[in-house]
Amino acid sequence: MLEACLPVLAVLASLCGFALLALGQDRHWSAVTGLDEGQRVPSAQLRGSGLAAQAVACALWVIAEGPGFGALLWGVSTTAAAMTIALTLTWRPQWLKALGHFLKPRA
Repeated sequence: MLEACLPVLAVLASLCGFALLALGQDRHWSAVTGLDEGQRVPSAQLRGSGLAAQAVACALWVIAEGPGFGALLWGVSTTAAAMTIALTLTWRPQWLKALGHFLKPRA
């Protein structure tokens, strides 16, 4: 059962990682949350979390498929995740609103 869940978790980690990396940019943060640039989570925190999520995705692929094929699948899944997040931000940025709401700084 765990072997079947690892690839799904790896793809989800990659999607979340790229979403966090994208929200680290002022333009994307404003499009998703509607907040001004002064009212946002620091981009270093978002980018660090995004890179950590990508590292988790790589580790999950390596655990699931071994170092050779796992690294290849990680590269393929990161490409698909990056395209998915880019297209989501282009056409439906409101779909990432839940993530932006979760990351909003509290007053």
